Amino acid sequence: MAGLNRPRSRLNAVILPDATVLVTGGYSSPNSCSTGSECPELQAELYENGSWRLLPAETSPRTYHSVSILLPSGKVLTGGGDTRTWDYPVFSPAYLFKPNRPVWVNWPTTDLAYDTPYPATFESLPLGVEIDKVVLIAPGSTTHHSDMHQRYVSLEIESSEVASVTFRTPKNRTYAPRGWYMLFLVTNNKLPSEGRFVKLAGNP
Repeated sequence: MAGLNRPRSRLNAVILPDATVLVTGGYSSPNSCSTGSECPELQAELYENGSWRLLPAETSPRTYHSVSILLPSGKVLTGGGDTRTWDYPVFSPAYLFKPNRPVWVNWPTTDLAYDTPYPATFESLPLGVEIDKVVLIAPGSTTHHSDMHQRYVSLEIESSEVASVTFRTPKNRTYAPRGWYMLFLVTNNKLPSEGRFVKLAGNP
């Protein structure tokens, strides 16, 4: 994958609620491997604001048949691989340890219609902190290190208050296919809430 600090193939990439991308696992290029052939790449990386940042390395290789899945908590579960490792580490992004993350008080009904406004309430945020984005992220569906179901949809915010926000769902299936999503609130300093499962259903 071009642009990485540690070029690799057959990796897992997960879009996080703050719009950064976590990359784990795969194989390093032969040029960077002491054996002259592919080696498991343990180094994790994060794509943010147009550049890559190195994260702590994993302890187990995550190769061709590995998975990496975003959880509603905002954490990322990894596991599997051709090397028959049986551990399932959970990556905790930095936003989990920062103050002033949105905390849900009430969220919309589970079933959401297209092109419809919905209110959501959360605990009051400090002065200067506000909800900047409401996003839908499709649940992970990974096979052979590829998640072709992955989708990140920013929703229109119609109004925003200290402890509430009203957002509008996508206009139609062209913008977001019907099905289950995780709904996240994200502040102007890129701190996401926990996700809540909702289902886009019905026409159009």
